Amino acid sequence: MKKSKGNKILNKKTKRKNSAKETKQNLLKCSEKKTTEENMNPENLEFCKKNLSKSYVVDMYPDSFCVFKSIDDKYYLICSEGYSIISYNILNNQKVIEITNAHNNSHISKFRYYLDQKNRRDLLISISDYDNTIKLWNIQKWECIHTFKEIYQKNRLYSACFLNYEKDNIIYIISSNFAELSNKKDIYPIKVFDLGGKLIKDINDSECKLTMYVDSFYDKRLFKHYILSCNGNYVVSYDFDDNKIYHKYNAGSFNKINYGSSIVINDSEEVVQLIQSNLTDNKIKIYDFHKGTTIKTIYGGAKIYEVCLWDSEYLFVGNRGDIKLINIKEGKIVKSVDIPQTIIGIKILEHPQYGKCLISQSQYGEINMLYNKH
Repeated sequence: MKKSKGNKILNKKTKRKNSAKETKQNLLKCSEKKTTEENMNPENLEFCKKNLSKSYVVDMYPDSFCVFKSIDDKYYLICSEGYSIISYNILNNQKVIEITNAHNNSHISKFRYYLDQKNRRDLLISISDYDNTIKLWNIQKWECIHTFKEIYQKNRLYSACFLNYEKDNIIYIISSNFAELSNKKDIYPIKVFDLGGKLIKDINDSECKLTMYVDSFYDKRLFKHYILSCNGNYVVSYDFDDNKIYHKYNAGSFNKINYGSSIVINDSEEVVQLIQSNLTDNKIKIYDFHKGTTIKTIYGGAKIYEVCLWDSEYLFVGNRGDIKLINIKEGKIVKSVDIPQTIIGIKILEHPQYGKCLISQSQYGEINMLYNKH
C-alpha cells in the first residue's frame, strides 16, 4: 500500500521534530555533564566542614585513620582512642563498634584497608608499633582473623600494607620497620606474610633501611607487582617476584631522613608517577616510576605530613593551618582551604550525598569531613 503525499510530509515533520528533540536532549546532557565536571573541578569547590570524630593521635604519620565504602555499601571511619579501635558510620556519625584493648594495652598507630572482592569481605589491619604487632580484622564480623606477633625483635614496626598478588589471587601483608639487623649484617628487611601469619619471604637489602612507610603497586599494563619503601630521604621500589631493586628514586635529594613522609602512585595514562612528600624540606617530588627519573619538584607549603590524589590532575596536601590543592601538571598550588590546625592525615571519600569529599585529621586528633557546599 502506497503512502499518500500528506503522510510523507507528516512523517518528515515528525522526523524533524524528533531530531530536534534528540538534539536538544543531547545538548542538555552535554551541558549537564559539563556542569558536573565544572562542579567537581576541585579549583571550583567551596568546602564546608563537618566534624566526624576525635581520635587519639599516637604518632603524626600517614594512615593514622582510614575511611572506606564497604562491600555491603556502608561508609566507615576507623580510628583509635587510647587502646581501642573505634568504628563510625559516616552517614549518621554514630559509633558502630568499639574494640577495647585491641592490642593488649598498647596504642594503635596506623590502619590500612583492603576490599577483598573475591571473598566479598572488607579487611583491615591495625598496627601497633608499641608491642610490634599487626592485627588482621574482618569488618563484616568484626573479628580478628590473625595476630602477627613480635614481627621485629629489636626495633619498632612502623608500617604495613596489603598486596593482592593478581597471578594467584593471594593476599599478602607486607611490614617494615625502622632498623632491623638480620644475620648480623647491616641489612633491614621488609617482611611478607600470608593472611595466616606465615612468613613468605623478606627483603634483606640495606637500601630499605629506616623504612618509615611501605606500600604496594600493581601495574596492570605490565602485570607486575612492586613493593615501595620510603624513608623520607628517598624511595626504593622492588620487584615483588625477584626481590630485586627496580629503582631508587632521587637518593639524597632531601636534606635528611624524616618521620613524616608519604607516597602515592598516580597511575595516569601518560606516565605512571610516584609522588613523595617530605616533612623536613616541605617539598613534593614527582618521579617517573618506570624510568626512575625526577619529573618535577613542587613546594607544598609548611609541614607536609600526607598527600592524597583527587584525580590524575590534582593533589591535596595536608599542611600547618590549611589544606593545599596542587595542579600536578602545572606544578603549583592553586587553592588553599583554611583549617586552624596542623593537618597530619588526609583521605578522599566518595560520599553518597555530597559526592567527593576530603577527610582530614589534625594533630589533636580531630577528624573532619570537607564537602562542597553547592
